[in-house]
This record gives sequence, C-alpha cells and structure tokens, in this order.
Amino acid sequence: MEIHAFKEEQLHRIVKFQNSLTPDRRHMSLSVLKDALMDSARQGGKNVCLASENGELSGLLAWVEGNDGEFFGSPFLVSNIQAAQTLMDVLLTKAQGKRWVRVSAFPEERHKTKVLKDSGFHPNFEFVEFETEPTSNRDAVLPDGITDLDVRNFSASDFVRLNNEAFAGVDNALPIDAEEAEEILNSSILDVNLSRIWQNQSGEAVAFSLGNVDGYLDAIGVIPSAQGKGIGSQLYTWILSRAAKEGLSRVFTTVSSRNLGSIKLHRRLRISEVERRTVWEKTLLGARPS
Repeated sequence: MEIHAFKEEQLHRIVKFQNSLTPDRRHMSLSVLKDALMDSARQGGKNVCLASENGELSGLLAWVEGNDGEFFGSPFLVSNIQAAQTLMDVLLTKAQGKRWVRVSAFPEERHKTKVLKDSGFHPNFEFVEFETEPTSNRDAVLPDGITDLDVRNFSASDFVRLNNEAFAGVDNALPIDAEEAEEILNSSILDVNLSRIWQNQSGEAVAFSLGNVDGYLDAIGVIPSAQGKGIGSQLYTWILSRAAKEGLSRVFTTVSSRNLGSIKLHRRLRISEVERRTVWEKTLLGARPS
C-alpha cells in the first residue's frame, strides 16, 4: 500500500474512483469534486492524500481542521480493508493534538466502519439525507416586507456575520472566515437560483440559502431573531420553485440529526428522507465526548 499526495491532474481518475464506490444519487461531477477537495478548508488540496496498490487507486482521504481542536476526516473513501486501515493511520497521525476527530460512514461502507470501530470511534449522531423533485409552487411568494437578492450581492464580511449568526451552536457547523466566505461567494459551482439573501424592510439580512449547480442545497440559514416565523419554510419553497424553472431534476441536502429545527422543516415541507450516515467520533487529549 502506497500513500501519495494529491495533485490536481489526478481529478479525472479520482472522480471515476469515487463514483465507482457510490450509488448514482451520490455521484459527483468533476467540478463539484474539485471544489470539495481544493477548497480553503482543505488547504487547496494539501489536506488530501491517496492510497494505491500496484498502481490502482484504493483510497482517498481529506481532512479539515477547526480552530478549537476539531478535526474532520472528509471525504474518506476506500475500496478495501487495507486502504481503510492505512488511511486511518494517516488520519490519526494528522489529528494528533486535537480534541476529537469525526468521520462519517454510510451503512454499506463496511471496511471503513470496521476500522472506525477497531480504532476506538463511537457513534455520535447521524447525517440525514433529504431529497425532492422541485416543482413550481403557487405558494412560492415573497413574504411581505422581504427583498430577495442574489447572494453574490453580499460582501464577504457581511456574509461571515450572517452565516455564523445563523449557525451558531449548530453541531458540526464550523464558523467561517472572510477567506472562506470569498471562496463560497465566488465558487464556480454556485447556483444563483438556489443561493439567495432575504432582507427585511430595515435592510437587515434575516435568511439565506446556498446551493450548487448539481442541485445540492448546502445551507438554509435564518438568524435567531427571525426564527420561528416561517421564513425558513418560505425561503425553501421559493428556491424549490426557482430550481424547477431552472430545470433541475432534484434538490438534495444533508442535515444533522441534532438540528431538530431543520429536520422538522424538511418533514413539514414533505421533503423525503432518503438515507442516513453515522458520524463516528474519537475523543483525543482526554477531552470528554460531546
């Protein structure tokens, strides 16, 4: 088993490997995979490595470091138990000095799940995958006093404040900085029909959405003072209508099982739950598990 640093010219090979291991609904395009592996959180691809055997790709590992001792292994894809163990060793080495490390696994990822158990990880919570076919909805109207804007009209500094306020305290949602905000707002895979800012009559941004060209809804955020007023539901209905007009065949998203408000929102809108994956955690440095 050999470990190699990631290089951008390997993306075509990696996307074939990734899609060979996953069901159709999780297949990625080259542009989406590039965005996932070469973002600032993964240091432009420096926090990515590959495992291979006899010249054949057998594993992919990337990692993200938080500012408060958090460490995430994502993505983590393997085709066999040897690759899973080898990349786990790499992950735990990279995570030294952190408070904890988390890795998610779908039920069919048996090699990764076995290595997670053997390495002392425990189930912490779940990611719930939701998906719907967008339709033009007559209920998709702009609420009174709300102005709808392209998210790119927002400055990076304003978006940092909006994002971090909306997701404060949401598990597994790290705060972003100005560099990450710039990257989000200027991403080549950002879909402007799915990525909106809602402002109230005072010009205050109260909600936003972020979506990609493949129909993946990365975020629906509402600031605390505007929560519980139906704005999240109205924004979701609004962007589903826009997605239908754009011709997207599906809109899909991932929600933490601990984010009960978002879970209720999806169920209220009758957006189907399609699968779940377990988030496994290993506590480091003697910290108490969350």
